[in-house]
Amino acid sequence: MKRQISFTQALATVVGSVIGAGVFFKIGTITAQTGSTSMTLFVWILAGVISIASGLTVSEIAASLKVNGAIKYLDYTYGRVWGFLFGWAQMIVYFPAQIGALSSIFGVQFVSLFGISNKFSNLIAILLVLFLFGINLIGTKVSSKMQSVITVLKIIPIVLIIIWGIFNQNRINIQILPLTVGAGKSMAGGLSQGLLSALFAFEGWIVVTNLANEVKNPEKDLSRAIIAGLSIITLIYVLINYTFLTVLPIHQLVNNNNAAFEASSKLFGQFGGKLVTVGILISVYGAVLTPLC
Repeated sequence: MKRQISFTQALATVVGSVIGAGVFFKIGTITAQTGSTSMTLFVWILAGVISIASGLTVSEIAASLKVNGAIKYLDYTYGRVWGFLFGWAQMIVYFPAQIGALSSIFGVQFVSLFGISNKFSNLIAILLVLFLFGINLIGTKVSSKMQSVITVLKIIPIVLIIIWGIFNQNRINIQILPLTVGAGKSMAGGLSQGLLSALFAFEGWIVVTNLANEVKNPEKDLSRAIIAGLSIITLIYVLINYTFLTVLPIHQLVNNNNAAFEASSKLFGQFGGKLVTVGILISVYGAVLTPLC
């Protein structure tokens, strides 16, 4: 393979592969698990640190072995049986479950945006998967170009929410320190459950290690791209969740699948909120497209 991927392109791959649906919709789950604003923000920071450490470990393996893909790393380290099982686990469980979860989120947000009955959300999710499947049948060139456009578009609602949230004059004062959990919850339980949910939103960074044999200087650029990319993503995640927490009271965020729409509506008004939600739908669409490519 030709070594033609630069540091900038590797960095863009990290950011584009990771940012998807989790940044918008995990806030409802995490607030329910932690019960506090301080622990909610902390688990996002901790998830970012763990992801960077994991990424650095895998990038060292990728740069040393000069091969592409986690399956090859497992083959080399633990034997071909584990690489084989990992490949099948991805095909049968991991990717289908990820696509199903993201498509369900898309369906819920779609019916909420257009005022359609909730009973049609699953149908819309199925149609989305079939539509993307058809695009990939046309060819990877088409799906790759579409993914590049979506990567740019999905950043727009994130930037708008963060900027408006920072300058919001009516924001709610929240507790950042000391770390606490909600009533009836243990510190260990709130931290572990919230962390597991936050890590879902960081999934995808390993994609760049699949390109290790095509990066111009993998020994140097892979680690740099992962550190810089995941640091940027962690900052974005913390800021956007801080915005959600300062726009809506925590009791309105708990288990709320429409938190992003409601926060956007409060920041931008009803019409502006719907426009931002369209951007969020595009982001979720891109997240579903990634494992299908």
